[in-house]
Amino acid sequence: MLLVIDIGNTNTSLGVFDGEALAAHWRLTTVRARTVDEWGVLARNLFALAELDFKVIDAIAVASVVPPLNFTLKRMADEGLITLPSRKGPLPRFEPIRIKGKPLSQTIIEDRDDRF
Repeated sequence: MLLVIDIGNTNTSLGVFDGEALAAHWRLTTVRARTVDEWGVLARNLFALAELDFKVIDAIAVASVVPPLNFTLKRMADEGLITLPSRKGPLPRFEPIRIKGKPLSQTIIEDRDDRF
């Protein structure tokens, strides 16, 4: 399963994909001062509520415009709360994730609109 995290200045969106299917998604307020432990508690509780196990995550994609939280994610990885992929050299350029032919962001928005 793929864990995607999009950290924006106002909101942080998390999603879990099982292949092309969006298994769960959440939106949190971006709080720059939130500690590693607070992030860990939030993430584990969200996974538990969705009846997902952290251990099934085998890849993670992170997009962030909030540099202080990049350090927090790194600390979460160091403490075993999440697993970040290793990186050597410049980041490779990837095509946007597409689900059923649509960009990931569009899929999440449409799914959320269907629920409310």
